[in-house]
Amino acid sequence: VSRKGHRFIMGKADTDLNQALLTSSDSGRATRVTVVAPSDLDENFTFEAVHLGTTFTVTVPPGGVKRGQSIEVEFTPPSRTRGVTTSTGFTVPEGKWRNGFCGCFEYGLCEPLCCLGCWCQGIALGQVMQRMKLSCFGAVSPDGYKSTCKIVTVLWLIIYVIANITGVTLPAKAQEAVIEVSPTTLTVISILGVISFLISAYFIFIGTRTRYNMRTKYNIGGGICTDCLAIWCCFCCAVTQMTHHTHDIKEYPSTCCSPTGLKPDAPEIDV
Repeated sequence: VSRKGHRFIMGKADTDLNQALLTSSDSGRATRVTVVAPSDLDENFTFEAVHLGTTFTVTVPPGGVKRGQSIEVEFTPPSRTRGVTTSTGFTVPEGKWRNGFCGCFEYGLCEPLCCLGCWCQGIALGQVMQRMKLSCFGAVSPDGYKSTCKIVTVLWLIIYVIANITGVTLPAKAQEAVIEVSPTTLTVISILGVISFLISAYFIFIGTRTRYNMRTKYNIGGGICTDCLAIWCCFCCAVTQMTHHTHDIKEYPSTCCSPTGLKPDAPEIDV
């Protein structure tokens, strides 16, 4: 083992190999590293070594090497932060969500997007959709996304009002005095119920589609069925996770009163 602690992992042969010594003067970028041959090896023999915590493959050069002989190879460390870099210069995490599904309170109970995600999920979803430049139907729309948050917010307020009317006021009155509920009133309740159902289905649809678009854009694992289940089973968790993914809230503070959920100086997402 070298003084830097790098070690040989394994060789693709049945021979018991000793440890290979790696040395490098630069570990922050692509560089040349020296590997000390662990045994007598034929040309094109390959074995794996570890440098800076990363496993990479070493190929023996033409002519082979003797035990203890140095081999110079190029080593490129992986990026510490895997993500998609936008044209405005900031990086969005790629491959996994920035926060876990149940990480609503990652930035505190009073963080604006957390509050919206818990109490006004539809508005928060509209903000995410506009931030991602999606239309009110969840499709990528570079030119037609600027009213998305307004449309989604209005529909959310409509369903909120209907839910309160049909779920609290009218049923309560019907229980107190069934004979006072006229056929017209029952018809109105039924119509409002149908409207409420349709708007609810709409939110499940756009929520699923938005989550799918975000996963696809940032190469996050999952499927359309899991996206739908996430929206269906825990709308607040799914929406809050999306609101926190594109921008680091510590660097770009959130706000309730903007169409994207972010302050005006926050960089935009590339389409």
